[in-house]
Amino acid sequence: LIVQEFVPAQAPPGASNLVTIQANFNYTNANPALTGSYTHQDLTIVSDVALLLTKEVRNVTRSEPWATMNTAKQGEVLEYRITYLNNGVHSINNLVVNDSTPAFTTLYELALCGSPLPSSLSSCEVSASPPVGSPGAIKWTFTGSLDGSAPGTVTYQVKVE
Repeated sequence: LIVQEFVPAQAPPGASNLVTIQANFNYTNANPALTGSYTHQDLTIVSDVALLLTKEVRNVTRSEPWATMNTAKQGEVLEYRITYLNNGVHSINNLVVNDSTPAFTTLYELALCGSPLPSSLSSCEVSASPPVGSPGAIKWTFTGSLDGSAPGTVTYQVKVE
């Protein structure tokens, strides 16, 4: 699910927009048939801080480069890389990056903080993660302030079930 938000230049700090997204699928060629329904709420709040998050994936099993990938087979290992960038001029304090293992995958290796950290951040901790072999939420918590124009990365690997 991808949400693209347009924020007008005149939008005041604190303005918000809540969007509910629902995706349904029905794959009848599987035995048994696979169905699913997912709902997600996305809240966007206007701020004078501009954090840009980019998520890429690569198939480790097939040694594919970082990209947007279309398919993966059962048993293959995928690595996700989330790049964060302070696109603003003000520092970002109390930075936290959240993600979760995609549907039909389990954590393959422990989640990692990118190295090196931006110089303005003093530490990164994986403060929540499912056990290896399980699905679930992953949370990276940073200490310090992310300066304007400063980028960094976090990664994790999953196995397709």
